[in-house]
Amino acid sequence: MINQTIVRQDARKNGVTVTDDEVNKRMDKIKQELRGLYDDVLRQSGMTDPQYREQVRYTIMAEKIVQKTRPIKDDDLNMMSVRVVL
Repeated sequence: MINQTIVRQDARKNGVTVTDDEVNKRMDKIKQELRGLYDDVLRQSGMTDPQYREQVRYTIMAEKIVQKTRPIKDDDLNMMSVRVVL
């Protein structure tokens, strides 16, 4: 809950929003990847669908904040490819 409050404050500060359509698209992708096991995963985690949707919303929001405040640069990608080779 504290993390969500911090993310929400940071999003407001940086003008970041997440639409229902973005959440729906991410949820569709997750359900596709789980191949029919979505309900089982929810049951095991003790979460409801609305709770999980809110978690997905905050994940997308956090991703957008990072992209806006610390975008990936070419030098970052070059360093990553060097590390992978090593």
